[in-house]
Amino acid sequence: MRTAMFTSEEIMEIMNLDGIKHRVVPFHQRHIHMANFRSFEKEVLEGYGRPHIEDYGVEGLSFTAIRNAKVVVIWGLYPLWKGVAEAWMLPTHDLEPSKMIFHKGALRFFEHATKKLELHRLQTYVCTSNYRAVKWMEMCYFDREGLLKRYGPDIKDYYVYGRLF
Repeated sequence: MRTAMFTSEEIMEIMNLDGIKHRVVPFHQRHIHMANFRSFEKEVLEGYGRPHIEDYGVEGLSFTAIRNAKVVVIWGLYPLWKGVAEAWMLPTHDLEPSKMIFHKGALRFFEHATKKLELHRLQTYVCTSNYRAVKWMEMCYFDREGLLKRYGPDIKDYYVYGRLF
């Protein structure tokens, strides 16, 4: 994978955010402590452990979206090998009023990131009981490729999703 990185300004432009009410900043571990996570994401954080999530925060590939000074969603890409990366995301309660803005922005982000990073595959894992995330991944044109039984730290089943470019 190339070492191309993104700036917050570039991401805001791609996502069509105004930079005032809705903005993007580089991910920092303190954002995890500032976020009002939904119960499912709290469980994920406790299961995986905050240090693991913090390790996923690759500089230039991980971001925090903010709306009216509140953390809305934390997300990023984690490079696996040339042409392949893993997408990750932690939404918060504060996403709801802006979910369509960030959904449309995410679609544009995926397209831009895969071109800039020369990715041919983007993948992610979603707990089968996280119905919102399952629906959202499919709305983002990811294909459900398999079922991983007792996969997560919570010993729950997870779907693996992939999107080819």
